[in-house]
Amino acid sequence: MNTVKSIPLFYKAARNCLHFLLFFVISAFSLAWNDKSHGEITKAAQNAIDRGLEYLAKHQNPDGSWSDVIGRKVNNYYIGKYGRHVGVSALAGMAFLAGGYLPGRGKYGKTLKKLVDFFADTFSKPENNPDGFISLNESRMYSHAFATLFLAEIYGMTHRPEIGTILRRSVKLIETSQNKHGGWRYLPGAKDSDLSIVVCQLMALRGARNAGIAVDPKVIQKAIDYVLKSYISYRAMNYQY
Repeated sequence: MNTVKSIPLFYKAARNCLHFLLFFVISAFSLAWNDKSHGEITKAAQNAIDRGLEYLAKHQNPDGSWSDVIGRKVNNYYIGKYGRHVGVSALAGMAFLAGGYLPGRGKYGKTLKKLVDFFADTFSKPENNPDGFISLNESRMYSHAFATLFLAEIYGMTHRPEIGTILRRSVKLIETSQNKHGGWRYLPGAKDSDLSIVVCQLMALRGARNAGIAVDPKVIQKAIDYVLKSYISYRAMNYQY
């Protein structure tokens, strides 16, 4: 894994969001717009989606993962190292799922299967993942949440045993690392909280619950209470406390 010099945060955010999050969101919109009750997606929009998924498929690593810079924000810069990124990999997988593709089926079936195998091979063995934290190269709780959400979708479709094992342990990690405020931050067990990370964990827990994984309702309620306490005025929320 190669060390990367400081990258201005704007460019780091733009690259990640445009390459992965937007492809995921655009693909998700395509499913809704293809419903005749919402109107049909335009050829230009479909072309953008197709090109985005093609880009992702071409940049998949041989082991099924995707790579990017893994690190942390320091003032207005992002400092980290380039390597396999579980969060980016999970979001890329969500883009293909939102586009209507399934592991082993369709144009990108092999792409998705390789990604699922990557998670299964890397995290199903307790010695490689002793505490349930889905992390590589020092990735943090954002990535853990994205990976948990992706695996929840996969488990709901396939009921693959090793994916279920990883998913249950990842949910347990989220539950046990919740702090006294009801939130989470960059690392498990952090004493302070971050609203965006809290929402990511809630989405992951909801996805796991939808897939039939037991989730402690007390954890959900504490997180909801945290979000409500973050409200400070009309149209405003505290980002962190």
